[in-house]
Amino acid sequence: MHFYLFADGLGEAIRTIILVYLILTFVFTVYSIARMYYIEHIANDVKGGRARVKALQTTGRFMQFPVYSMEEMAKDKHKRDVKLIYFPADNPRNKKFIVILPGGGYAHLCTKQEGYPVAAALNKMGINAFILEYRTGRECEPFAPMTDLGVGLRFISDNLNKFNVIKIDLNARYGIWISTADEKRISPFIAFVTKSICEEFEEAYTDIDFSKCANLADYIQKVYSQKDETFIIIIDEYDVLFREQVSNDEITAYLGFLNSLFKNAELKPALSLSYLTGILPIMKDKIQSKLNTFDEITMLNTGSFTEYTGFTDKEVKELCKKYERTFALCKSWYDGYHLGSMELYNPQAVIKAVVNGKFISYWSATSSYEVIADKIRMNFAGTKEDVITMMSGQSVDIDVEKYDNTLTGFKSKDDVFTYLIHLGYLAYNDKTQQCYIPNREIYNEWRKVIENDENYAETDKIIKASKQLLFDTIALNEEAVARALDASHLHVTSNKNYNNEYALHAAIYLAFIYAINNYTIIKEMNTGKGYADIVYIPFDNAKEALIVELKRNATTESAIKQIREKKYFESLEAWKGGVLFVGINYDAATKKHACKIERFIKD
Repeated sequence: MHFYLFADGLGEAIRTIILVYLILTFVFTVYSIARMYYIEHIANDVKGGRARVKALQTTGRFMQFPVYSMEEMAKDKHKRDVKLIYFPADNPRNKKFIVILPGGGYAHLCTKQEGYPVAAALNKMGINAFILEYRTGRECEPFAPMTDLGVGLRFISDNLNKFNVIKIDLNARYGIWISTADEKRISPFIAFVTKSICEEFEEAYTDIDFSKCANLADYIQKVYSQKDETFIIIIDEYDVLFREQVSNDEITAYLGFLNSLFKNAELKPALSLSYLTGILPIMKDKIQSKLNTFDEITMLNTGSFTEYTGFTDKEVKELCKKYERTFALCKSWYDGYHLGSMELYNPQAVIKAVVNGKFISYWSATSSYEVIADKIRMNFAGTKEDVITMMSGQSVDIDVEKYDNTLTGFKSKDDVFTYLIHLGYLAYNDKTQQCYIPNREIYNEWRKVIENDENYAETDKIIKASKQLLFDTIALNEEAVARALDASHLHVTSNKNYNNEYALHAAIYLAFIYAINNYTIIKEMNTGKGYADIVYIPFDNAKEALIVELKRNATTESAIKQIREKKYFESLEAWKGGVLFVGINYDAATKKHACKIERFIKD
């Protein structure tokens, strides 16, 4: 009897201990989450760090430097993450600096919590600072962080005081200038920009008399002549004044500024490097003569910088593997920019997609489909026909040499499409001299244009019906498929080209355009025994693949027979799901389509 009482007491005690343990665990968990949130978002030092980063970004002085060479980063992908973030003090005591290594238990880096705040505090004391983001994680070598520190210090030592850098973020400066009250605004704009830079010269070189210097070029020349120091000039978004369409007086002053820097033979020895970025290439009518000494890298000609213009196939595959994302899905969303012999991806979108785990359009976060709409509404001859063709997944011919790289000189659809290529809304194939919509992300932006433009109401109707067409195909509804193709064919072609092979393919692509959401689409797929016209391979193994064979003035049975006899399905050896054979015949006399669909189960 006493034994059972004792047992009951022991059980109660254990239950009490477990309950207390659970309560304490809950309390400590809530405390830890609250503490992490406080440190991440509320703590004054973290706020101060973020404020300092924002202040440096606003003035164009927030700089990051990779410390390893391109060859070293190519051999070891982890070295790509190693960088120095520079925090220059506003009024430095001297040219000394401190390197900050944020913690994180060698598992990750707490740069925002332990790097930015410390750098901000040092800047307040007049001390320049570098934050080193070093390698962490299990895949890195044990002494990798110390190696990175050594390489980082060597990088600073090798480059310290080697060049004076003048970095001008014209877009940020323009934002500050335009928001200034009219009575306080310094005009012209370029005088406002150079005023603060010239003041920095006077503070940095107190032993030089700048009293006779009239412009920035004179200041640079003065320092070079007396101290033999050279400069690097970086102008970010050099074309902002043209994009904002400022007054002629402002443009004239800006052109004079560019001329004094880059067409000045006496100043040339004082400039070690000049680097300009912009949304548009150098404008032919006003700026080209001022900048004709520059090598120009554009979306039409990336030269030797192609692999650095975006992420390559290899890099995206590695990212998808690291974050366990589906590469085929990533490819359909963000690939499509063919520059030279390389396929390139939108880097910002890829990073957000693999980190967030969501394959969506990130483009609208940085731009607006209205950019497309405004230009398409100009409705130059042939614009609508070419837009419909590109919406159907095809390419169109383009002459990219005509466009003068301005925002006001559009004279034809070629000018409009070339402009959109530079903005990334279209891609360009320099071998075929054609442009096209590169991927699903950009296609979504074009869809918004089509949906809101009454001139494309019929196109929008066909695209919206595409989802049902795909369902009808899977349901073996042959008559519904034939009717949908009749409507699509009539819409994408004119009387002149109605019966040609190109028009038939375009009709198929547009009618089945919804498939881009769930399928990898391969045109003219090499099967070893011939080319399958169109193959749709699902991202989801539960769905069926489609092999589409097109015939003209023949029969649907002959299309299905060709798929079977040439064993096109054998090229899908990696595909484990079901397959649909879709035979389509177009009768040129009646201008009608016929369809036959068979379900095939692979052994």
